[in-house]
Amino acid sequence: MKELVDDAIRKGHAIFEITKNWQKDAEGISKQAKEILEDENHANTGWCTFRGLLLLNFVPRYGLSKKAKKMGVSVVKIKGEVNFENISHRPHLQSDFTNKYYINFDSRSEIVDGILEALGDGNTRMIGVHGMPGTGKTTLVKEVSRMALELELFSEAVLVPVSNTPDVKNIQKAIAERLDLQLDMETIPERALLLRNRSQQEKMLLIILDDVWKELNLKDVGIVFDGDQKGCKILFTSRFERVLQTNMGVDKIFKVGLLEEAEALNRFSAIVAQTVEKVLRMCRSGK
Repeated sequence: MKELVDDAIRKGHAIFEITKNWQKDAEGISKQAKEILEDENHANTGWCTFRGLLLLNFVPRYGLSKKAKKMGVSVVKIKGEVNFENISHRPHLQSDFTNKYYINFDSRSEIVDGILEALGDGNTRMIGVHGMPGTGKTTLVKEVSRMALELELFSEAVLVPVSNTPDVKNIQKAIAERLDLQLDMETIPERALLLRNRSQQEKMLLIILDDVWKELNLKDVGIVFDGDQKGCKILFTSRFERVLQTNMGVDKIFKVGLLEEAEALNRFSAIVAQTVEKVLRMCRSGK
C-alpha cells in the first residue's frame, strides 16, 4: 500500500482520507510490534526463579499475548477494508487568477465594479471588455475573476486564449480540463456535444474568452447555457468593440482606455523598481 501511495503522490494525485487512516493505523501497529520485539525487558520478564528453578513467568507473557492478539485483529481488519484499486484520485485543479503586480488604478475601479455587478446580474449572460492592445484587458479580467470567485459568484472559472486564429479543439480542451471532462472524441461536433452535456451540470461557471478577433460560434465549441443556468457567464476581451457588439452579441460592454498620466507614471515607476530589485538580487547572488 505504501508503494502505491508513493507512486500516486509522484503522479500528483490526491490520497483518499480513508487510505491515510489505513496507513496511520498500520504504521502504529508496526511501530508497536517493533518496540515489543526489540525491548529486552519484555524478553527478561518471560522467566522467573522459584526455589532455585528457572520457570516460565506466565503473567507478563499473558499480557504480551493479549497485546499481540489485539494487534493481529487490527491487522486483519485493515487488510479486509483496504481497497488497493482505489488508493487515490486526480485532484480538481482550480484556476489561479492571482495578480501579483496588479495595481488598482482609479480609472479602472469603476470598470471593475461595473463588470462585477454585471457578473452578479441574473439577466446578464455575456459581458465584453474591449480596448487598445496593451491597455491591460487580460490583467483586468483576471483580477475581476479573482474577486468574483472570492465573492462566490462562481464555483469555477477558466480563462482561454482565443487570438486571431482560434483553434476550436484547444478551446474545448482548456474548458474540458477545468471541468474534469475527458474529451475522447476526435471530431469537433462530438467534442462539442460532450462539453455541452457536461457544462449543463454547472450552475456557477465563468468562461473567459480572451483576445477574440472575430466571430466565434459558441455552439461549435460546446458553450451553450440553458435558461436555468443563470449563474453561468461568458466574459470576452477583444480589441474591437464591433466584434463584441455585432458578432458576439454581448449584453454589456466595458471599455478599457489608456491610463491617466499620473497613473502611467506610477506604473512606470513600479516596473522600474521591480527591475532594479531583480538586478540587485542577481548581483547579490553572484549571477
